[in-house]
Amino acid sequence: MDDDINRQLAKARALLEKSKAKVEEERERQELEQASATPPPTTTTTTTSEMEDLSVAENEEKKRGSVVNFTDEETGLITTDGELMALLSEDEDWEERSLLDVFDSELQESDVSNHLAQRDVAASIMNLRMKMHNDDYRKIFDSRNRWIGEDN
Repeated sequence: MDDDINRQLAKARALLEKSKAKVEEERERQELEQASATPPPTTTTTTTSEMEDLSVAENEEKKRGSVVNFTDEETGLITTDGELMALLSEDEDWEERSLLDVFDSELQESDVSNHLAQRDVAASIMNLRMKMHNDDYRKIFDSRNRWIGEDN
């Protein structure tokens, strides 16, 4: 029984290696076809900083293209190779930042929150007490809760 399982596992591993080799050959062939299909570059004068910017952008595009497995054309969603992304991220330089620095552009206060911050909350509660019956007010603003109510 174990010998049969071991033989099947060996066959499966050999088949897996063979299919990986075929996939790699196909990928290399497609890359060669794409490289030969691109027109030759025209001669232009560029500065070294422009060339560095282009090479950085090209490297980023190559990284992005290498980790994307599938792109859904309808929704624009992509499926990526997580293991390859982890390997690539180990080689990159990382920096430590606080969450407020990372999401600084997303912390925009609305007009409503600015208006509420400027409003006098104590005066609003006092006006509410004048309008409500005492029993109702005491149920909502319980004096045993030290954070709400006037009887602290």
